[in-house]
Amino acid sequence: MYLFTLTATPNADNEEHKGFECADVSAWINFQEPAGAEELARFYIRESGWAPGDTLAYFEVVEDALDDDDESLEFVREAREFGHSLLIEAWEEEDDDA
Repeated sequence: MYLFTLTATPNADNEEHKGFECADVSAWINFQEPAGAEELARFYIRESGWAPGDTLAYFEVVEDALDDDDESLEFVREAREFGHSLLIEAWEEEDDDA
């Protein structure tokens, strides 16, 4: 399993997120090979209504190294069950008049 962090911008037809300028997306992908896992991360980000951008980082996830208090454990478990899990941290556009 891999954890990728990518930048993303909302698609023009993404009504739910049209007020956001961009986001950082954490994508936990349950796949054995990193290049394939990154392609899957980009696919799932697109499926969520976002356009994936640059890959900021990626790590191999060692589930045994996580303890029960680790905040990412729920995402790891979800990715184990469904193949992927996304955390989209988006921010709104800045008001130029402020």
